[in-house]
Amino acid sequence: MINPSLYSKLPFNVERDFAPITLAAMTPSVLATHPSLPKDIIARVNSVAAALKTADTRERYIALGAEPFTNTPEQYAAFIRKDIQDWAKVVKVSGARLD
Repeated sequence: MINPSLYSKLPFNVERDFAPITLAAMTPSVLATHPSLPKDIIARVNSVAAALKTADTRERYIALGAEPFTNTPEQYAAFIRKDIQDWAKVVKVSGARLD
């Protein structure tokens, strides 16, 4: 999908001229730190991330074509493990290789 808010001029109308087929992938935006980062700093970062749960912030992200969500480090690790497994299947079926 092309986010029309990122481009001032396109030779087509994304919403009118295209029909969605499937969600093939999504790109998460992740905040990562070194494990030694003090817990008080992590708490401050998490308080900023909590803004993603407010209605105003969610609406702004959605208007830009993004789906805001937050999760715990454990939930994100599980997401990554599943994503790797899912894409490994796609690569295997496709026959793609690194040469």
